[in-house]
Amino acid sequence: MAESINHELVQSLTEKFGEKILGVNEPYGLLTFETHKDIIINVLEFLKTNPIANFNFLTDITAVHYPEKKHGIAVVYHLHSMVKKVRIRVKVFIDEHNPTIPTLTGLWNSANWMERETYDLFG
Repeated sequence: MAESINHELVQSLTEKFGEKILGVNEPYGLLTFETHKDIIINVLEFLKTNPIANFNFLTDITAVHYPEKKHGIAVVYHLHSMVKKVRIRVKVFIDEHNPTIPTLTGLWNSANWMERETYDLFG
């Protein structure tokens, strides 16, 4: 079931956001992709409200430092659809010298704490 949902989601995301959906893969069946920080709110809102999967739960937000990449910090979002029982990972690479990204608190109130913890970790 997750494989067919993943396929439908990739199609839907690509139709809506085009070339701003990058690096799509499925390690261990977990649909993972990258996008740009200027559309992250739109992408995550789409995932939350899209009836294909209805990702209604923000599992966590964290960041990973990739020193070999041009924009070396990836903000990583994990979402869970309680309805369809699938998960997804979304990454946004940001400039480590100007590490800013829009807040998700308008979509999930729980993002507040996770964003503050990630900021404290990477500041």
